[in-house]
Amino acid sequence: MKKEIKILLISDVHLRLKNPRARTDNIEDVFRDKFKQLKNIIDDSGANYVVSGGDFMDVAKAPNEVLLFAKELVESLGVPVYEVVGNHNQHQKSLSNHEITSIRILEMLCDNFNILPLDNSPVILDNLLAIHPRHYGD
Repeated sequence: MKKEIKILLISDVHLRLKNPRARTDNIEDVFRDKFKQLKNIIDDSGANYVVSGGDFMDVAKAPNEVLLFAKELVESLGVPVYEVVGNHNQHQKSLSNHEITSIRILEMLCDNFNILPLDNSPVILDNLLAIHPRHYGD
């Protein structure tokens, strides 16, 4: 019997808590709703993984309350999340400052949040699928 892998691809979440000036809704409520929708898609489709194409956070060094909110949202998905490093996730536009970024801290906070290797080595999922990341700036 063939094993099947299903991946939900997302990109450019730009997670934040402060409303941009042009927004009239509450951005925290919007993110909660969007992640509930993602969870429903995961459950309905049977997705095993989420791959984020970059810019999960809106800034490289987010406030602690944003990190805790991100942790809550990521953990609510219930599946491993893999992140490509985007330009908004790099401190001073450099991968070399990776250890002090919000997505690195989020990776340490969440068991199911994983940054794809910065050396672009592949990640093998379930011995069936290789993800070959190319991070912004490579």
